[in-house]
Amino acid sequence: MVYNGGLRSGCFVGKEDMSLFDDIYDFIEYKKDLLSQVGLCYPYEPVVSYPKLNIGEYYPNIYRPEFSSKLQQNHFINDGAPMLHEYDDPYIFNHEEYSDYVVQLDIILNELNEVFKVVAPSKENYKSYGNSIRNIIVLASTEIDSMMHNVLVRNGYCKDNDYTTMNDYRLLNEAMKLNEYSLSFADYNHLGEFTPFQEWSSKGGSLSWYNAYNHIKHRRHENFHEATLENAINSVMGFAAVLVAQYGRENSLWKRKIANNLLIKKRPHWKLEDYYIPFTTDIEPKAINYPFSKRKEDESQTRLKLKEVVRRLKDHAPKADVLQCIDELKVLVDTEYIEE
Repeated sequence: MVYNGGLRSGCFVGKEDMSLFDDIYDFIEYKKDLLSQVGLCYPYEPVVSYPKLNIGEYYPNIYRPEFSSKLQQNHFINDGAPMLHEYDDPYIFNHEEYSDYVVQLDIILNELNEVFKVVAPSKENYKSYGNSIRNIIVLASTEIDSMMHNVLVRNGYCKDNDYTTMNDYRLLNEAMKLNEYSLSFADYNHLGEFTPFQEWSSKGGSLSWYNAYNHIKHRRHENFHEATLENAINSVMGFAAVLVAQYGRENSLWKRKIANNLLIKKRPHWKLEDYYIPFTTDIEPKAINYPFSKRKEDESQTRLKLKEVVRRLKDHAPKADVLQCIDELKVLVDTEYIEE
């Protein structure tokens, strides 16, 4: 419990006779003299927040700040979120997986820096394109595909061998707030900040740099002009954003390998109920599937219905039967798109 513009309740565990407070208002009444002495004589509003997860529970590969001593030292809250510039990150359960991704990001950043030696990192050169730039786009976006699919599998949305697309990956924005991450180059401040998933902020928005990746991957020669420096930069920034949205960045590996090249300028402001409560010596960590707004089964039903339409057409079924099946397919398709 935190008070707007005021103290955290964690600084007092009970009354002098060791009895506990009945509720937040009992605490305020009992400590009103002390509260006025520390500057709470002006109007304030108690905020009571209930965590979504229990002690030790977490969403696999989905970052949340940890409810730590750093948070308890914070005295201010705005719109349900502590006004912190830095968070304590939760424990990384799969260090080997994380290390592999960080090393790959480091390699791609080195390749991008090699390109910068030939094509100067300036906005005037954003439309420059070439094979080395294309390779960076493909490598970075392939890693993003892999990571996003992995997060969906770990949280029970689909199976590992299921086919997933950006329509599925877009669901991760509700869980990871990817559109709120903003990054910049440490050495190229003149390029400003990059928000690779900002287009997901609007309903139906698609990622232009990811679309370019698909175009140059499947029809390379026709779309080679889309392998631009700007798309390469956004794909690398997207890689970094997805990585931080899984594991955070307050760890030695990130600071040693990546922090000298990339800066995380903005991150989501998590509300108190979103924080992970650390596991303890007697309460073990427990993975909980994130409750996505739709499940993979919706798409499976859509595909089955589409096959049914094709089968009826091939079998020369009555027109009325075909049209009825198409109407049912439309209903399923509507459920595939997220209402924001």
